[in-house]
Amino acid sequence: MRFLNVVFLLALAGCSRRAEPILRFELKAPALVSFELSGPDRRELLENEPLKSGAHHIEIQNGRFSLDGEMRGDVPAGNWEWRAFSHTEFKPVIRGQACQPAGIAAQGSSQWRAADGVPSAVACDAMSVYLGSNAGQGSGSLVALDPEGNVRWTHQRKGLGVHALGCDHEAVILLADSQGASGGVVLYKLDAKTGVPLPWGAAKEFDLPIASLWPATSDVQPYTADAMTAGNGRIYLSFTDPGFIAVLDSGDGHYVTTITGPEPKYMSVSATPMRSEDGQQTVADFGVAVLGESALTYFVMPHDPPWVAFNTTHLLAEDEKITAFTMAADTMKSSEVDLYVALGPPYFQVQRKRVDEVRGFSLSAGKTGGRASALGPWDPDALRSIKGIGIDAGGNLWIAEGDACPKRFSVWKSKGSLAKLEREFFPPVETLNQGAALFPEEPDVLVAAGCEWKINAKTGQAACLGVITGDGMQEAGFINVEGRHLLVVGTSPAITIYERATPGNWRLLSRIRGLEESTPIYWADINGDGLEDPSEIEVLVMLKGGVSELGLAGYPIKGWTACGAPLFNWAQPFDRAQTSSESRLLAMTLPERDRSTLVRFNDGRAFYIGRENGFSVVEITGAASLRKLGEGAVK
Repeated sequence: MRFLNVVFLLALAGCSRRAEPILRFELKAPALVSFELSGPDRRELLENEPLKSGAHHIEIQNGRFSLDGEMRGDVPAGNWEWRAFSHTEFKPVIRGQACQPAGIAAQGSSQWRAADGVPSAVACDAMSVYLGSNAGQGSGSLVALDPEGNVRWTHQRKGLGVHALGCDHEAVILLADSQGASGGVVLYKLDAKTGVPLPWGAAKEFDLPIASLWPATSDVQPYTADAMTAGNGRIYLSFTDPGFIAVLDSGDGHYVTTITGPEPKYMSVSATPMRSEDGQQTVADFGVAVLGESALTYFVMPHDPPWVAFNTTHLLAEDEKITAFTMAADTMKSSEVDLYVALGPPYFQVQRKRVDEVRGFSLSAGKTGGRASALGPWDPDALRSIKGIGIDAGGNLWIAEGDACPKRFSVWKSKGSLAKLEREFFPPVETLNQGAALFPEEPDVLVAAGCEWKINAKTGQAACLGVITGDGMQEAGFINVEGRHLLVVGTSPAITIYERATPGNWRLLSRIRGLEESTPIYWADINGDGLEDPSEIEVLVMLKGGVSELGLAGYPIKGWTACGAPLFNWAQPFDRAQTSSESRLLAMTLPERDRSTLVRFNDGRAFYIGRENGFSVVEITGAASLRKLGEGAVK
């Protein structure tokens, strides 16, 4: 990058005798100019002011500040030091991104948008894969992908907490949270091609509340369902505690019939040919439902009239507890049926089982034992909290895991008796989890969404290296003390400090909590067990200046515990966050939400984290063109 050519005509730098210093300069090319005062306080009188090429002058006279003769504001009396800088427009270059899946615009302008909650459901049809998130307190989302992972469309609305998904007759059916003040759960339907909401029959209503299915005189009136599936013109809703399955018409939502069974939950259905009692060929539903945690029941139910024509139950091993279920079957053409069962502890994996022998398995996805801990180095081949599974048209297995840090959907290809991880999708995080920071020694390593990430220079995508915290990060930043890089994480109402031991492995050192109270508590680990022992806790009776957000970094460190946790001098706060004028001026060129993540390395390079629907590591090219126009003193 060529340096900006600046010619000084007159600069009274360092001249404190005049009460009215003037800075005259000439720009050979258009540039941004900043002028700041430091003294009684700090203020930017010009902040990246765009100026044309040619001669300019800055003047302070009679307590007024002017640029090229135009008055810009007042300057209070006092002893001030001034500095002026200029630079060309900086060009941001994205090195890579985390929490934003690749291919988001390959099929158009659709983007995988940030949503509250965690992955919760998967469904597949002949054209797309549908991934749902549970909303928490904000907006949930449904994302439709093609088999390559490119976004076809997204649907998002306030309160759209997706509990379960089903596909039928070119529609995607959601068991989702209600938007109404009364709460409860509704059935909600979208066009599979466009994501546009579809009404339920002639009523033209888009929400079909579960509570509306029961007459006022009914002894049992649940307002939520435990699971749902759809297919062959029917919707099956499971109610585990009352012990029944409600069958609805998937077109208009009218109630068809009830199937009873002990603790029914996850289900899957397929159409199958059946001969009626009078010898007529008809189409019936072949369904498989999970009973309790470790049993699978098979049933055949014709449509007219609806009745259970066949039923049998198979038991899994005693330690096999089912957390999600689906099946792959085309029972209109063959008798081949594959059952995919997600198991909780101690397995933490998905197993493919034969329909006629559920003991044992023919294929598994995920290492046996999964991720033993929610924190620590990331193993992409290990699973933990499986909430939804689906099989796409190509036979690939899609898995939704219900962890908040990181949020993950994954794709697995069948290979012999083991499914091979093909791809991980880490969706964007919600607005309350936007804390992010660059590791001070490695610009391709960032901390965000509770995890450590490493940018791949070739693909631009970030791989998860490890999970630091499951509580998220409202704010994050590094403080460098005695050669150590301490990560300070703000998650209201607490502030926590970590240190990187090895890539992906972070040590919890200390925490201040009770920030909303008058006497916060500071815990500093002494014995290295990561637990708050009574002897390690200090009650902070009064903090001069208070502690808010990342204000913990504003107190000097007076020493360290035996295991390396910092001990602060609470009586003498200082502004550790103060940065050089050049860095602050450079940060002013960034969007306001990204300014706090600016990092300047010793080799002169500058980086920041863009937080627009994901986390992008951005290098500012041309940063060396920042030039000092002059400096001096004024009274």
